[in-house]
Amino acid sequence: MNKKKIAMIGLNNAKNLGDPLICASTKYLLEQAMKEQSVDGEVEIIDLLPDSLKKKKSTKKQKESSLKAFLRKFGKLFQFMKEAQIRHSDIQNTYTSYYKEKLADANLVVFAGGGLIKYAQQENLNVSIHAAVNVAAEKNIPVAFHACGVEGYDRTNPGCKRLIEAINNPIVMVVTTRDDFNTLAKKYKEREDLYVASAADAAVFAGEILSVKKDEKSRMIGIGVIRGNIFENYGTSLNEEQLVEIYGNVLKRLQEEKQEFRLFCNGYKPDYVFAKKVLEYAGLGEEYLLKRPENYKELVEQISGFKGVLAARLHACIISYSLEIPVVGLCWNEKLKYFGKEIGHPERFLGPDEFSIDNIINHLMQAVEEGYDKKAVQAYKATSKDSASKIVGYLD
Repeated sequence: MNKKKIAMIGLNNAKNLGDPLICASTKYLLEQAMKEQSVDGEVEIIDLLPDSLKKKKSTKKQKESSLKAFLRKFGKLFQFMKEAQIRHSDIQNTYTSYYKEKLADANLVVFAGGGLIKYAQQENLNVSIHAAVNVAAEKNIPVAFHACGVEGYDRTNPGCKRLIEAINNPIVMVVTTRDDFNTLAKKYKEREDLYVASAADAAVFAGEILSVKKDEKSRMIGIGVIRGNIFENYGTSLNEEQLVEIYGNVLKRLQEEKQEFRLFCNGYKPDYVFAKKVLEYAGLGEEYLLKRPENYKELVEQISGFKGVLAARLHACIISYSLEIPVVGLCWNEKLKYFGKEIGHPERFLGPDEFSIDNIINHLMQAVEEGYDKKAVQAYKATSKDSASKIVGYLD
């Protein structure tokens, strides 16, 4: 019997370490499922947005950034310009050639999860996904999406149309999502025979995969930061100066209450730079900021040293959950709200209108005191295993 090969496509080279962690976690789940089903196989990780296909920013493009920001306000016009750029630069053909090489000997194609079913940001995501599915269809290779984030739907948007077409290609067997199941099932899904379901983000197994456990004796609170303009970028009026004040005043309150804390980031440089601004506002030195992690294992190990976490990056929240460390989220995107609902603690994930210092601190301390229902944690994690098991079942 020939050894089977799963071509697993994901954001393995992303600077935000949550994405490479998703890839490692999904690979682990697929390998475990193959063992359980007595399948002799291997998983190869393929970059969804490889550096080799990314265009370097020229000085001219940097000068045009303010113009693009202006045009973005005109919605449809900006969409038209982006679509014209994609066609003109032949990006689709470039990705098609890339996948013809990468999927040459694959028996199954799996998209590894994360925020992939989206079109408003990272425009090349939908182009890359569309190209991969088309190549797989040409080669008659089954395709599955594991625990992918679903972020919005707009039938008139060219990027959304590409995703709809890709998801409903007859070669796609399974699509599971970590968050917006209703939008997936009622809008994106157009084929009656397409299997869709909810599944936890694979990174809920981060601690198990890396053999990292939380420090049961810790008295430290972890404060996970994010870039200062994230809220504005996602449609709220909360600007960087205001976010600095919110974080900084949380630190001041923790100091007043003689609570130990450290700031940390998910590895993305703009987040780390923002953390320094928060410390400056709070009048604190950089000894309160953990080193910027260079890989996802370092990130998981850092988080394992906390008794509770306040964070804005989804995977800071998910890693905390994987280690059963209570977490409170500051939500700039619906995916954090969805995560809170899925784990049975929507009250711990706060929107911008709930960002009073008293409210944040009270929720954080209550979460630390309450912890998690261990049975609920195991049941939620099982949904990700079930998704991987179903996907492996399509290996011919």
